[in-house]
Amino acid sequence: MPDISITPTPASGTDRLPDLLADRAKDTLLRKLDTHLAHPADPYRDQMALARESVDRLPDGDLARAVSHPLFKKWSVSDGKATDIQPLDLNRILLAALIEGDAVPDRAMVVPLAEGDLRGPGLRHRRVADEPFTSIRITGDEALLDAGPSRHGVTSRELLHQGVRPLPDADLVLDAGDPVFRRFLARMNAVPGVGTDARRDLKPVTQPSPALIDAYRTVLTLLRECWPEAAAELLRYVRVIVPFESELLLGWATPLFQGAVFVRSAPDDLLFTFERLVHEAAHLRLFAIQHTGRLHDDPPDKRLVSVARPDPRPVIGVFHASFVYARLCEAFAKAIDHGMDERWSARLDTLLMRYRALSRTLHEGATLTALGEDILAQLDARIDALFVR
Repeated sequence: MPDISITPTPASGTDRLPDLLADRAKDTLLRKLDTHLAHPADPYRDQMALARESVDRLPDGDLARAVSHPLFKKWSVSDGKATDIQPLDLNRILLAALIEGDAVPDRAMVVPLAEGDLRGPGLRHRRVADEPFTSIRITGDEALLDAGPSRHGVTSRELLHQGVRPLPDADLVLDAGDPVFRRFLARMNAVPGVGTDARRDLKPVTQPSPALIDAYRTVLTLLRECWPEAAAELLRYVRVIVPFESELLLGWATPLFQGAVFVRSAPDDLLFTFERLVHEAAHLRLFAIQHTGRLHDDPPDKRLVSVARPDPRPVIGVFHASFVYARLCEAFAKAIDHGMDERWSARLDTLLMRYRALSRTLHEGATLTALGEDILAQLDARIDALFVR
């Protein structure tokens, strides 16, 4: 295992966790491709052979970037039977990296469409056909767009697109339009939640407004100015912001989409947008840390009272909450020092109260591992150093 940082505060350039996650993702990719190649009757075998040939030609850095995308994470855990992502989706997930790396195979790579649309990480959103065609074919530097009676070709590089970027110099996009994200939100709406999450009303924001883009630009710039280490860490771990509209849910992150944060659209509320972005990015950081070892030894069904939620939560949920609230306390304190108003100060009071309650709950009620104890002790020390009791 590489030398990795497990500090709960934003890690510097010595943070090797992204490299660890990318290496594991590359291993998963090769293992899944080899599974397809091992079965002559596999319907995806020829295309997976092309994918294997292509990724073998990609430089390590380009491949690491491609497999660090949250859509690859979702693809990697799929069994191929789910309705949201299929084996051939790998081609559209990898395509931009293959085009940029001149690694597109000379034989036709099939790229699936969604209801006639070409979409994918780094790909221009393009309406290919009004009829429900299912794929296009990419061969080297040429793409054949099949639109029924007419066909026309474009160069592969014409398919590239930088996406909607709140920061032009960062590899971070706003995207709720990918069919995998849209179907994921629709499935969440269709399956009733439990307890306080029983109702769902999620609507993806597939075309972010200029005001929403500007809001993210403003809060990311603020974070860069008041806490550059945290901004740099966020941009290492977050590749996609998935904006949605809802009256019920605020946002979340999940290891099923490592690299994505789902955040309610609130272009007129910079405090909310700043808090949710820092909040969900902190979850992604802790998900990554969890790859290095267990944080507690309590049974999965054990529950602790959480000041952050009305219902008792699993121990790991309380640990995540403590990690997030510690990160928020410091981010808000630095933003206030940077000139933010009394609304931010009032919110900081609540965040600090919640962190201290969550920390006490873990100290008194959880069976933490050495790793968990070390992280919580570092969080406590950081908060104590920032805020005089």
